[in-house]
Amino acid sequence: MFWLLGAGGESLHPFVIQLREPSPELRAFEDESRKLTVQPGVGLPGRVWQQHAAAWTADLSHEPGVVRRQAAERAGLRSAMAFPIQSSNEFLGVIEIFGDQALPEDPDLLNMLAAIGSEIGQFIKRRRAEEDLRRAHDELELRVQQRTAELKTANVRLEAAIKERQQLEHELLEITEKERRRIGLDLHDDLGQKLSGIAMMTKGLENKLMKTRAAEAEDAARIHTLVQEALSHARGLARDLATLDPKQKDLAAALSELAGRVKDLFQISCKFKTEGHIPPLDAGVVGQLYKIAQEAVTNAIKHGKAKKVNINLEDGAERILLTVQNDGLPFPDLEHRSTGMGMRIMNYRASLIGASLDIKGIDHGTRVTCAVPLGAK
Repeated sequence: MFWLLGAGGESLHPFVIQLREPSPELRAFEDESRKLTVQPGVGLPGRVWQQHAAAWTADLSHEPGVVRRQAAERAGLRSAMAFPIQSSNEFLGVIEIFGDQALPEDPDLLNMLAAIGSEIGQFIKRRRAEEDLRRAHDELELRVQQRTAELKTANVRLEAAIKERQQLEHELLEITEKERRRIGLDLHDDLGQKLSGIAMMTKGLENKLMKTRAAEAEDAARIHTLVQEALSHARGLARDLATLDPKQKDLAAALSELAGRVKDLFQISCKFKTEGHIPPLDAGVVGQLYKIAQEAVTNAIKHGKAKKVNINLEDGAERILLTVQNDGLPFPDLEHRSTGMGMRIMNYRASLIGASLDIKGIDHGTRVTCAVPLGAK
């Protein structure tokens, strides 16, 4: 019969093992044993537990304090021995063996049983460790499954949020382009027409004053010249805001034209340079790179008050590098990109073509670098 230590470690609980078909009396003894819980020092199992050593009862009828004495006598049980199940001084339970004859104590047999109890204890500890490990593995696997399901749900939500944000950014970019074109058309159709009218009127006034040889004729000529310059400036801005068809020109040509217009319109130094062979690029890539350069130049003039702007296009290692560098003040939103509309638009344009965008403040100015993998061409 096995007596195993309960979960709380306060009592022993029986597990009956039958080595032969029990008689009714023996079955009654087993039934009575199954109802018991043993405390330290109570009965033979309790004594073994208390002493952590094997014990022997040669004749149950002469042994005081034997639990189940009457049931044992009816079952024909005369002697008993018990030994602890333990491993490394950790007590796990007791094995109790009954005999139908009165047997004198055998120290060698007790020592052998104690060794057997130690082996059984080690086996039980290994089995418990295996069960604990298996249970921990099952719990971990369950947690992994739950976490995986949570991550999948979170990933679906994140992908939906990213898709929605990209859609909003795309709509914002379209609105920005439409507004840019509208402003360009307004400059051309409204302001341009009015300036043309003023230019004609001032020219007419100049002619009248010259016929009368009035001293004010020279002033009228200067006014006409200024109006013509303003008209030219407005037309250049209108063309820059409202027109660019990348399908009809390569990137180098478009950037060269941009540099020329900036130089004429704002009377600053704006140079364009290419390095290496620039392969043909997709029209969408050309358009986005042009707009990034245009935005960088606009920020340099508007916010940085730059007097010199250099635009470089370079064939790098498996990528195209577009660099716009100016000598003005750092961009006002350089340290807080999330609040700068211009920077957000430039970053979004770069993401559309799989490019990286880097904006850094340097000594006496700002450098904007956009790197496009050649796979984007």
